[in-house]
Amino acid sequence: MKSMMNFIMNLNTNELKNCSLDSIPPENHSLVFKLILTSIRHYCSRIIRNSPGKTISEIAITYMKNLTEFKNIVTQFNPKLNDEIQTLIFSVLLLHFPKGLSDLQSDDIDELKYLDEETYDAFSFCGLSKRLRSLIVDQIRSECLKTVEEYTDNYEESALSAALDRLSILNATFQKRFPDISQEKHNLERDIYKAVVKARSNMIFEIVTSYPDSKPALIDLQKGCARTSAHREVSQIAVQIFTNRLLHLGAATSDIVTQYINAIQALNIVDESGGLTRAVSPPIQSYLTTRSDLLDTIVERILEDESLVATGISAQKPNDDDVLRDADAQKELDFGWSPEPMHSHIRDLQSLVRDASDSDALALLLNVYGSIKSFVTQLEKEIAKRIETSPGFTFDNEVRAIELLKWRFGSQSFLNCEVILRDVADSKRLAATFDCQTVQPLTVSHLYWPAMSNDFLKLPEEVEREIERYTEEFERLKHPRKLKWLNSAGAVEIELSFDDNETMQMTVPPICASVMLLMNDNNEIDIDTICNELEVSRQSAETALTFWISSNIFVKDGNKCRMVNKKPILTATSYDTPEGNNDEEEEPEEEEEEPDQKDAKMFQRFVLSILQNRSKENITLPNLYELLKKFCQYPKFDRRYDQYEKMINVYKANNFLVVEDEIVKLSPQ
Repeated sequence: MKSMMNFIMNLNTNELKNCSLDSIPPENHSLVFKLILTSIRHYCSRIIRNSPGKTISEIAITYMKNLTEFKNIVTQFNPKLNDEIQTLIFSVLLLHFPKGLSDLQSDDIDELKYLDEETYDAFSFCGLSKRLRSLIVDQIRSECLKTVEEYTDNYEESALSAALDRLSILNATFQKRFPDISQEKHNLERDIYKAVVKARSNMIFEIVTSYPDSKPALIDLQKGCARTSAHREVSQIAVQIFTNRLLHLGAATSDIVTQYINAIQALNIVDESGGLTRAVSPPIQSYLTTRSDLLDTIVERILEDESLVATGISAQKPNDDDVLRDADAQKELDFGWSPEPMHSHIRDLQSLVRDASDSDALALLLNVYGSIKSFVTQLEKEIAKRIETSPGFTFDNEVRAIELLKWRFGSQSFLNCEVILRDVADSKRLAATFDCQTVQPLTVSHLYWPAMSNDFLKLPEEVEREIERYTEEFERLKHPRKLKWLNSAGAVEIELSFDDNETMQMTVPPICASVMLLMNDNNEIDIDTICNELEVSRQSAETALTFWISSNIFVKDGNKCRMVNKKPILTATSYDTPEGNNDEEEEPEEEEEEPDQKDAKMFQRFVLSILQNRSKENITLPNLYELLKKFCQYPKFDRRYDQYEKMINVYKANNFLVVEDEIVKLSPQ
């Protein structure tokens, strides 16, 4: 027994393999087992003491090489020693290496991917397999989450797909040595989905503003919410972000409407039930009700972007023209039928809008405004104004918009709009039939059009002759219909000639064209000359002169005006105040100005001319806005009302204007 004890203490495997427990009394077996464990402990501690600077990996390999045969021999004495020896070695390693496998931890998972087989076997021998497996799982998780972070600002590619692909590759890499690592896949996927939801929801404003290019990011969010049930958290984040980023005085109404439309379409991709849209909509809708130009913005969007109207057509209720015709036919057969109350079609439209789905951007916007009748009226006014102030007979955007609106909500509510556009088409055919060259009359059905200005204006003889010929042809062809001419309505295309053979094409109102013809026959004109020759009111004469003066084509000399000889340079710097400095070295500073500052400079002379020539009138903010839109063509004043308000604020800050009770006046000098 003594010799066996010596063999154990010295780890002498050659002699120990020839020994047997049969020669040792049973009561001493436990003593032998304790000696085996004590000898291994002393050996392990001695190796660590004699190997300063070595890593846990290197020590584990040494243990495996020197203890494997000894362990195999002694476990024949008692199989339970196998686990006890592994636990002992593991405890010694952790005692001297309290950070465990920290020497293997790295931002680069390749260090784990390419561990040699000997190291893997050594870790297994020393009981470190679970620790290594846990370390690998943590590194896989870190790699996948890092992939998600790399896509934070990339909305056109899927962060979720990239991270899941990375997970699949890494799982396959370690599957051979750790077959059970696939059991961690579910937890790793859950962590990836949570990370994607967090990353995408924090960037929800940028994702919405980038729609539809950002659809992959929205699908990421959709899948993430479905997997983690994070809809409530995402909605709270979205409401907070949209409130902070969009609902403030610095945001134009058109921008708010645009992003609201994008948000409706985008968020319904994330949550098809409409829950996210219902969460985000109330604060945006509530804020939009404070914007006075909301209705104008909605109408402009409808006429400029048919996609807004087209949204939701697939969910259209059966109220199109075919159904309406069927209903009319049924009424003719029903002797007890009586006409519906006036404006009942407006109530029908109101009902359709109120009952629209959360994906219907247009209906939600109309719900914000509240008055469907006002919307239809404004739509009629905008279409009529566009037709009246534009030459020619091509209005494709307007036609498409009305056709889509009819398809969605039925034709009854848009009867006037339909008649207006049909009048344009009829006028185009009549102009071709009557071979109209100088004049292309627009024949309107006055009962269906918004009220149009009817100031008297004496037209040139050539135009009068063309009008008389057209009238005769029309009344012969359309008997007994009669024509009443509105000379001051419409648009005129003219060409101006200047020195050095320079020319300029412009589209102007008839009164402005007539004033220009009058100037063509005279070197100078004044308001009295215009009133007498054209038989117009003094206000109309002042308005026309203001237009030409503001365009830098007429210059005022006392009470008289004359035309310039040189073609005006129509740039933003052309409209500085007289005290302004247009030196070339200041141009870079102008490029850095805010848009409202640039607008204020560009249109200041126009505003000045209008207020000076109409000093006896009370010009309100809306009046001034309409006058600028009507007469400011070069450069064209096409600003939204909220942009116009910012421009007015610049004038007020610079003491150029004062506004009292909505009345605009020049500041006293």
